[in-house]
Amino acid sequence: MDLEKEIEKEIEEEDLEGNFIFSDHDYESEKGWCWNQYNTEIVSYIAGYIAKSIMKKITCDICIESLTTQTKPSLLQKRKCRGGLLSPNTDLICVCKVAERVLRNSPNIFTLKNVLARLILKAKNALLRDIFLNINHMFDQSPLADHRDQLIDAILKRYFSVRMHHEGAARQQNINRIRAYHNKLVLFTNQ
Repeated sequence: MDLEKEIEKEIEEEDLEGNFIFSDHDYESEKGWCWNQYNTEIVSYIAGYIAKSIMKKITCDICIESLTTQTKPSLLQKRKCRGGLLSPNTDLICVCKVAERVLRNSPNIFTLKNVLARLILKAKNALLRDIFLNINHMFDQSPLADHRDQLIDAILKRYFSVRMHHEGAARQQNINRIRAYHNKLVLFTNQ
C-alpha cells in the first residue's frame, strides 16, 4: 500500500493530469517527440500483437470479442497481413497510444524501482474514461474488480513489457563491445 501511495504522490507532483487527446494537430510535444503517421501505424501494429497475446490468457468471451475488429485500421497491418494478424479495436489502440505517450514522456525509466507499476499508474491516470464502455457485462461485477479494469491492466502490462524489452535491447546494442572488436587480443589479455 505504501508503494501505491508513493507512486500516486509522484504522479501528482509531476502534474500528469491530462486525458491525452489525439488530434490531427498534435505536432509537437514537450519533449520533442510527436505523433505522426509512422508512430500511429507502429502502435496499432503492436496493439494487434497485444490483442493476440491477451486473448490466450482471458477466458471471458465478451472481453475477447472487444479486443478485435474485422476492419484493418492500419496500413502496415494491411501490408504485412498474410492471414495471421489480428486487427485491434479502436479502444485497444487508444490504450496503447496513451501507454506509448507515457513511456516516451517518462525520462530515465530504467533507473527507477518498480518501473512497470509506475508506468501503469501513470497511464491509467491519463486514460480517457470512455474506453471499453460499449460492453455491458463489465458493470455487473464489483466496482474494484470489474473486467474493464482488469482488461486495461492486462493491456498496459503487456504493452509496457514489450516496449521496455525493446528499449533495453536497443540500449544494449549501443554498447561498444571490446571482445567482439579485438577478439584475439582480448582472449590473450584475459578479458
